[in-house]
Amino acid sequence: MERREFMKQAGLGALGVALTVGQGIAAEETSATKIRWGLVGTGKRCRQHIKVLQRFPEYRIVALCDIQKARLDHAMEMCKADPPTGYADYRDLLKRDDLDVILVATPNYVHREVVVSALKSDRHVLTEKPMGISVEECNQMIQTAEGTGKILQVGLQLRYAPFYQKVHSLLREGIIGKPKFVWFNEFRGDWAKQSADPKIDDKINWRFKQKLSGGTLLEKSCHYFDLFRWMIGTEPIRVCGMGGINFYTNGRDTLDHASVVIEFDGDCKATHGLSMYSPHGQGFFIIGEKGALDLNWETGDIVVKREGKKDEIMRADVSNKDTGGHIGTFEMHQSFLDCIRTGKPPLTDPVAGKESIRLGLAAEKSIRENRWVDMTEIPA
Repeated sequence: MERREFMKQAGLGALGVALTVGQGIAAEETSATKIRWGLVGTGKRCRQHIKVLQRFPEYRIVALCDIQKARLDHAMEMCKADPPTGYADYRDLLKRDDLDVILVATPNYVHREVVVSALKSDRHVLTEKPMGISVEECNQMIQTAEGTGKILQVGLQLRYAPFYQKVHSLLREGIIGKPKFVWFNEFRGDWAKQSADPKIDDKINWRFKQKLSGGTLLEKSCHYFDLFRWMIGTEPIRVCGMGGINFYTNGRDTLDHASVVIEFDGDCKATHGLSMYSPHGQGFFIIGEKGALDLNWETGDIVVKREGKKDEIMRADVSNKDTGGHIGTFEMHQSFLDCIRTGKPPLTDPVAGKESIRLGLAAEKSIRENRWVDMTEIPA
C-alpha cells in the first residue's frame, strides 16, 4: 500500500504544521472531572498504555481510534468496564468536545500529522517514540506545541524508570566521576512479520521499511541514544556506525544489526550494539574517572566498581507495573499527569525527542556512507 493510500484510509490528509509546552490543567479543575483521553493507534504498545492508564483514578479513556478493526476491537474489549467510543478516522475522534489528552501510538511515519492535528485541536499530546522520522517533522511538532501552548511529551519512558533515575542520580553525585566511556548493547529477536498480504503490508509491517519507520536505529535505538545524552550530560560531536542486513531475507530494507560509536563533548565515547537475530541479552556499563557502574535493568542491580575496593551493590525498582516489559511507562504517566496539572515541561520534552532522532539519523547515514558523520551535518 502506498503512503498516500494509507493516509487517505487513516484520515491523514495534508495537514498544516506546528507544536510545544505550557498550559496545564489546574488540579482544582480536575477534582470534579477526570482527565479524558483519546488514543490513536491501538496496537500492542497502545494496549500496554491502556493497562497503565486504567490504574490512574484521575484518568478516563473516552475514545479509541484505529484503521484496523481487529485491533480497535481488542482495545475496546480491554475498556469494556467503562466503554469508550471507537473510531476508524482520527479526525472524527478529534471533533469531540470532551477530550483533554491524545495519545499517539500510530506507525512512525504518521506521528507528525496526528500530533500536529491534535495539538491544533487544543489537546495535550503524549506521542510514542520515535518522535518522527526526520528533523523537519520534529521541528514542525515543536513549532506547533509552542504556538498552541499545549504540552507535548515524547514516550522515551526509560528516563522515568526508577532504575535509570537512580543511575542518573549517582552520576550527578559524582560516584564514579565524569563518564568517559559508556556502552549499551541489546541482542534480541526480530519484530514479527504479521502478514504477506500486500494490501495491508504497510499498515502492520512498517518496521521493516526504511521510508516508513525511519530505520532500525530510530525505531529501536532512540531509547539508548536518549539515555546516552541524559547520562553523559553533554552533546554528541560525531558518529560512526557499521551494520547491515546479515541474517534476514524477508524483503526488509531496515538494518538487522548495527554497531555505533558516538563521540561526546567532554572526551566521552559511547557505543551501542544491536542485533535483531539473537537470543535475548542486554548490557549497560558506564566507566568514569573514579570507577564504573555495571548495570542490569532486569534484576535492578547497580554494581559500583572502584579500583582496589570491594564491589558495592545497590538495587532499584524494576517492576513493570503491567507494561509488558517497558519499564518506566507507569512512572512516565505519573510525570505526565503532573505536567498536565502544573504546566511544567516534561522530562522527555520535544527537544529530547528530536535529539534522539538526530543521533539515529547520523548513525544510519554513517552506515550507508561508510564514514564518520559530524553532527553538524544533521539539521538541528
